[in-house]
Amino acid sequence: MRGEGPLLPKLHTLRWYGLSGLGLIEPSVMFMHSSIRKLVIDQLDSEAEELESDTFASYCAAISARMPFLSCLQLGVYPLQIFEKPMVALMKRLPNLREFLVPPFPDLTRISLGLAEVPQMESSLMDGGSEILDELLSQPLAKDIIHLKHLIPILSSCPNMIHFNLQFPYPPAIDDHDIETIAKSWPGLEEFSFCHQPGVLLLKREKRLTLKALSHFSRHCPNLSKLQLYIDATSGHIPDVTSMKVKRFAKLCMLNVGPSPIDGHAPVAYTLAHLCSTETRLSFGSGWGNSDKIDPEIDSTWRTAWEVVKAVLLWMTKMQQKIESLQT
Repeated sequence: MRGEGPLLPKLHTLRWYGLSGLGLIEPSVMFMHSSIRKLVIDQLDSEAEELESDTFASYCAAISARMPFLSCLQLGVYPLQIFEKPMVALMKRLPNLREFLVPPFPDLTRISLGLAEVPQMESSLMDGGSEILDELLSQPLAKDIIHLKHLIPILSSCPNMIHFNLQFPYPPAIDDHDIETIAKSWPGLEEFSFCHQPGVLLLKREKRLTLKALSHFSRHCPNLSKLQLYIDATSGHIPDVTSMKVKRFAKLCMLNVGPSPIDGHAPVAYTLAHLCSTETRLSFGSGWGNSDKIDPEIDSTWRTAWEVVKAVLLWMTKMQQKIESLQT
């Protein structure tokens, strides 16, 4: 006969596949105890109909009561609006929470406001990449696009953010000035991944990111080692390096530009040579299964240009560093 105390008392990470809508008597509850520091729930979309607001709220209450010292929480539930309120309440009841995975809610406003009340947060993942290409709108509504206003609540309230990853199928309505606001707010960033794998490119959108966005991170986030952005690297949007406040990245090892459009390799490579270090590795391309459905240029013209940039970047960076050393 088992004595008193938790099942598997040395367990520090609990990963559970599927919720059955039983609330406090979910099978996973029996394994919860105060020594667990990481909880991951993976739920199939087909199970969404089995969950109701009350039972999910009671399950969240069990999480905070039985695992009060959680530092990492990943709730991969279907993004129904009825789950937002109990999820936000759960965040507030976990004083040691540092990392939180947010499901792809259509409107992130309530979640952002909730995160703003958890100032110790260091890592946040908002994953909106569960949709398939055929379901995406070629011209999404304004409410379906990420704006700076969705991030404002957590910029000042979570100043210690180290890792931030937000994935969404549509390019954000964010420009270089907005990125400067983000970079200044989170100077301790080490990894920043922001909507770099869109399923719809919206090439004629009004607000877009350019290579200038990288300069804001290089100046304000000295510890940044991983940066993933979808940018416009076409000739009409290449910044003038001589007019930029250029500071070279000190620790950037990975720069991923996703399926970013480009129509000339020379000016792009020249700009990156002023920003990257010799340790920076450039990657590009679509993470979706069939990039031709997004834009046939991704794996043809654009890939060819990015391949050239990648091939010459290390050499151009070394040359630019040598020129800079001679000027000092």
